[in-house]
Amino acid sequence: MAAARHPGYRSVRELRADLLNLADRLADLGDVEPNSVHGLRKGPGEVTESLGLVLDQLSRPPADGQHDHEQALLEVIDVLEHWAHHRVRALAILDGAVAAALETLNGCRDRSELVELVCPEAARAFGCDMALLAHLSAGTWSPGPGHPRGSRSSQPDTAPSGGTPLAGLPVESEVIREGGAVALEARSGDFEELPEAFRQLTTSAPYIMAPILIGPDTVALLYLTWPSRSMVPPDEHRERVQRFASGFGLILERELLYDRFRSQRKTMRATMGAMERIMSSLDTGVDLVRLAGRSHADTVSAIDLPLNELSSSWDKSLTKRERDVMRLLVLGHDNPAIAAQLAVTPSTVKTHVRHAMRKLGAVNRTELIARYQGVADTSGSSGRRVQR
Repeated sequence: MAAARHPGYRSVRELRADLLNLADRLADLGDVEPNSVHGLRKGPGEVTESLGLVLDQLSRPPADGQHDHEQALLEVIDVLEHWAHHRVRALAILDGAVAAALETLNGCRDRSELVELVCPEAARAFGCDMALLAHLSAGTWSPGPGHPRGSRSSQPDTAPSGGTPLAGLPVESEVIREGGAVALEARSGDFEELPEAFRQLTTSAPYIMAPILIGPDTVALLYLTWPSRSMVPPDEHRERVQRFASGFGLILERELLYDRFRSQRKTMRATMGAMERIMSSLDTGVDLVRLAGRSHADTVSAIDLPLNELSSSWDKSLTKRERDVMRLLVLGHDNPAIAAQLAVTPSTVKTHVRHAMRKLGAVNRTELIARYQGVADTSGSSGRRVQR
């Protein structure tokens, strides 16, 4: 059930009809200048200005014989009150629409969806026929997605390859310098090299252009045609467009940071995976846990002897660092554990083990440890392992 209206309530259509009738009556009233009445037949900004001028003129003492003066004054006051009520209501509706549009954009899953939705949401919030987003990069202007109402095609024609230099677009350059939304009249000029959607939006009717900022940099421009039947004052309308553009810029900045974070996370995961594979390839030692009877390969030797108390007849053939590596290897440590104790990299440990294997004539770590401890048969001039 529709809500009951106040007896004195008038719809916008009814109020427009009252304004036209009032303009006709005031035109015949000698106390009102004809030029003050013309705005009552125009847009919201002109209507408000004309009502103020008419009210000021009717507030003066009437000329002799003007019996309709007081009645006209009361009618103007009545219309002005209803007009102000509708403007306040329209402003509240616009604020709600802008907030709803930004909430929708804030819920986008990624940057691609955000950029695709910004023009439809802007057109819906501001009640305009067309919207266009243009990207700015390295001093060039490039068209992005648009929103022609009632059309399935939301992508404007393609601009010249590499974009259009901003130096050839003085209006855009000025808006970028100003850093705020600007209301503009339909422009004229030769724009054949620019997309059809852009030409149609900017040359057919007044429009608003708003910069999209990320920090101090303007990264895009939002174009909106001026709504034909808005009750919102032009300055208030332009301020809401700038508010929308600023909110979109903050959401876009967040998505760009998310993209960078996701890219860095992917790189870090790939790097960690590569490091794990490298570490696994370096760990070629045998499992000495079962041989030594220990619970963990990284634990200290059960005999708990200092390194310098472990010796072998092969020590003279090895360098000091190779001897340190061999003594830790005998105690059951793997490459990473040895590297941690000796403050070297696992690859350096692997190199020392390889050199020791060559000097002792061993083909694997098990044989290397056995030879170092004097367990394996080391006879033979070639240094090769002798078959039992």
